Amino acid sequence: EMLRSLVGSEMCIRDRYSATLASIFDNYVTYNNLTEKADKETRTGSVTGTFTALDMEKFNEKTDSKINSEFKNDYNAQMDYIDSVIGDKEFKSKEFEYTIEFKYVNEQWTLTDKNFLILLTLGYYNK
Repeated sequence: EMLRSLVGSEMCIRDRYSATLASIFDNYVTYNNLTEKADKETRTGSVTGTFTALDMEKFNEKTDSKINSEFKNDYNAQMDYIDSVIGDKEFKSKEFEYTIEFKYVNEQWTLTDKNFLILLTLGYYNK
């Protein structure tokens, strides 16, 4: 019974986090001017373009103190607060150029970096 409760709680947290991440992606990630290249010999490819993402530095500057003081031990309150500020235009990064790398494996193109979409959404490549 306890294990079932723990698994249920973990699933709620994961679902809530996934919904928040999807909202961040919808509000901040854009892409333009995409060009692709493929090298059949090395079975690699890339897509280069202009992107925007969440500016995590600005986001943290505005939200960290409130999260760490008012909502320190309340996960749901933290997520509610984060959800309430998603969409503020001040958190959208400036445009940046980036190249996404692919490899051709088992008759399909796959991302070289499996965490690409999460890292892009959270502004990791905007340096």
